[in-house]
Amino acid sequence: MISIDDVEIAYEEAGPAAPAGTVVLVHGSGADMRLWEHQFQALSEHHRVIRYDARGHGRSGDAEGEVCHHEDLLAVMDVLGVERAALAGSSMGGAYATEAALAAPSRVVALALIGSGLAGHQWPQEMLDQARARVRSSVPAASTFPTRGICRRSNGRRR
Repeated sequence: MISIDDVEIAYEEAGPAAPAGTVVLVHGSGADMRLWEHQFQALSEHHRVIRYDARGHGRSGDAEGEVCHHEDLLAVMDVLGVERAALAGSSMGGAYATEAALAAPSRVVALALIGSGLAGHQWPQEMLDQARARVRSSVPAASTFPTRGICRRSNGRRR
């Protein structure tokens, strides 16, 4: 576990003694770091590979208020001493990886986006409420998903 803004963030890393580079795997909003199990194992044969649970997911702690996931991604890299890395993101994890690349382009050597979401579009509140109600009525586990704010800042600076 590492601590970012007083929140415990669970992570795992693997790789050889002399890695070919570093890869950071970023899961989407409906998953945790276990999503990347096969990729984590395969990539760690030649690369330093890091995967982590975002706030409110898996074994990581939760945070109240606005959450800037791309800033957390850059903070994970900071704490683990990663100057530059290839980022792979699935779903909203792809959005966070993209935001990190835009905020700190010198820190990202490559992006792999898988079914990536993109931040920045403002959906009408009525549509969000309707979609949330439909998901929660169809998927029992979805009723336990926390509803929290997302980062609206784009300057990439840590709080």
